[in-house]
Amino acid sequence: MVDEERQWFKSRQGMEIQETPREYSFCAHAILNPNEPFIVPAARYDERFHDNPLTRGEPNIAFYAGVPVKGCGHALDSLCVIGNRPRELAEQKIESLKALAKLVNVYMELRRQNSNWIKAGMSFNRLSH
Repeated sequence: MVDEERQWFKSRQGMEIQETPREYSFCAHAILNPNEPFIVPAARYDERFHDNPLTRGEPNIAFYAGVPVKGCGHALDSLCVIGNRPRELAEQKIESLKALAKLVNVYMELRRQNSNWIKAGMSFNRLSH
């Protein structure tokens, strides 16, 4: 997730860091175009990221692919995969990442609606019985 000052990782595997300043964020770039995946096949050679501390040191990001996740019509964060070696991502895998991001969007919207129902004194669980 990305806010004005930082990015933090809601879920991560194989990465020790939990958050970074926004200025180092690959995801901050991904949310700029909320309808397109953002792919960096070789971060060490990309003008935007070659001197980024996340590329030059831990976690040694060499590859990034992210799809924006939206909430209330705005890109809030991205569902992404990163790697420590450059690579190209097959179209099928890009489509899979988009599908997963859509599922996250649906989940976030359902949570928002349930929160509104709870504030109104109702809940999804009570409505389903």
